Amino acid sequence: MCDASSEAPSADDVLRGAADADMVTLGGGDALRWPGLLGFLARRARRKVALEAPLHAFARPGTAARLVQLGVTEAIVMIDATRLERERASDHQVVARVAEIEGQGLTVSPRLCARPVALGRLASMAAALAPRVVRVELVRQDVGGRPVQLAPDSVAAAMRAPGALFAGDRRRDAGYLPPCALPELHATRPEVWREVLTGRSGRNTTFGSCTSCPQAERCHFSDAGGFGGSPHGSPAGTSRRARPDVPCLEPWLKMELTDPDALVHQCCSDWTVGPRGDRRVSTLQEIWNGPGYRAARRTMLHGPIAEICKPICPRLHDRANDASRFSVIPGSATFVKNQERMLEDLVDGRDELRSLPLNLGLCPSTYCNFDCIMCGYGRSPRRDIPDEVWDELPYFLPTLSTLVMLGGEPLANPRAMTFLRSFDPSRWPDTGISLTTNGSLLTRATLRHLSRVPFASVIVSVNAGTAQTYEAVQRGAPFQTLLDNLDALVEFRAGRARPFDLRTGFVVQPANAHTLIEFGELTAVRGLGIRLLPLHANPSHSLDYYDDPDEVARVLESLDGFAAWAAARRPGWLTEVHAVRSAIVGEAARLGTTGTETERARLPVVRS
Repeated sequence: MCDASSEAPSADDVLRGAADADMVTLGGGDALRWPGLLGFLARRARRKVALEAPLHAFARPGTAARLVQLGVTEAIVMIDATRLERERASDHQVVARVAEIEGQGLTVSPRLCARPVALGRLASMAAALAPRVVRVELVRQDVGGRPVQLAPDSVAAAMRAPGALFAGDRRRDAGYLPPCALPELHATRPEVWREVLTGRSGRNTTFGSCTSCPQAERCHFSDAGGFGGSPHGSPAGTSRRARPDVPCLEPWLKMELTDPDALVHQCCSDWTVGPRGDRRVSTLQEIWNGPGYRAARRTMLHGPIAEICKPICPRLHDRANDASRFSVIPGSATFVKNQERMLEDLVDGRDELRSLPLNLGLCPSTYCNFDCIMCGYGRSPRRDIPDEVWDELPYFLPTLSTLVMLGGEPLANPRAMTFLRSFDPSRWPDTGISLTTNGSLLTRATLRHLSRVPFASVIVSVNAGTAQTYEAVQRGAPFQTLLDNLDALVEFRAGRARPFDLRTGFVVQPANAHTLIEFGELTAVRGLGIRLLPLHANPSHSLDYYDDPDEVARVLESLDGFAAWAAARRPGWLTEVHAVRSAIVGEAARLGTTGTETERARLPVVRS
């Protein structure tokens, strides 16, 4: 069950029941609420203790460390996918919270509970938590709703993630789908059912086909109405037809106005080929369904994507933005309807959308108080986005999930700070603010001014793991100032009712790759996530190293060392590491760099 048990046995009751046990599991949904917990832990003798509670309960400051002191060895972390959707918590954020609990000394066993409305979240979440074993429990009823059937295809997609298996420690007659509902999955990953297929007295007779089923003497499943239809709440259109194999949904989801010349791109201008429109001659609304965007959507549907995307883009390597990974984010009726229209237009192959973007990126100004070696903004004249853009924002905000502000340094821009300080979450309840910053201005005083901002994520560009490398690469503030402000930001996040994704950023290049492990250490000790990117030579052509086989080899060696460190300390980071490695190898191979031919086999297939 997803809910905490109402039973409250005494510590003595539990001790008597576990008299001969070496390991005791305290479950029931939220064992931290059990009145007898402290009494039991004080008298647990030599028994090992596993304790089950929701993720948010373990994540409270000091909780995990205190449990370790009291003798708890394992945290069975309940992750409610419905709650994640409601809070708009990202996979990176969840993995960061889990990693923080592990960093306090507890072994974490994730337990993923999903109701129909959040079923589409299972696949990405289980994959993000890999290689941890993730026990999955399905509930066929949304809160306040009626029981519905589960779509086998959706369940199978979730359970293909490495380490995912159906939980059998509560009940074996429901909470999952049996092998007969998922024959292809059972043929390739039979271990998914290892906890639910056990010996039973007599054969299962739930379905007529059970009489000839080879699993009938091991299968306990008796939830006859459990499968056969589509999940409740699936957008119209997506339940009728499969989504096309689109490697990146950004032309349907995003606009970025980060170019000093007011050119609009579908995503980062460093990774795209050409703009999608010009804000100096058209409004953002006109650009959204203008010729540039419509052509980009057709190209992403039919190819070749090399016409609009540069192959070094890491998202083409990890497929993080492909169509199969998108799920509707819960929210207001207007917000949800906009996403449903987008999916309908996608499966219909429309290039002119009835929906508005889900994400909007703005670079308020090219001004930055840093002069980072890989960024041209610190050495360029100041240029601001047109004032009219700020006036256009209210048109997009009702359907925006994320407004991204980057730069330059967005916190150094007066117009951006005025917007953030006056943002009204009650007017736009579905919009979160994502901030990419060098962190130098994120003092405790500044954070007090931003206390009402509904942050979705903050990425602090660190780009180094040591003071010497930081001050040589970032060129703007002492390393200790960054660390102090990062700690202030961690405290700021801990005190908010709605947490947000907090990561440190690192552009991998010869000048800093040798400090990746130190960068990982300073990030992990704070319980944060990472964002890795490959160096893009434009505008810093002098840093371009992809045609130098020795430099490429040194960077890859550092990345491989970091991957080995992450595999042991932060497995959830490996997707980022592998994507950046693949992008670097691909760029070097594209330039014909000697020594990279043997690396081609490691590259994922990127449709072009």
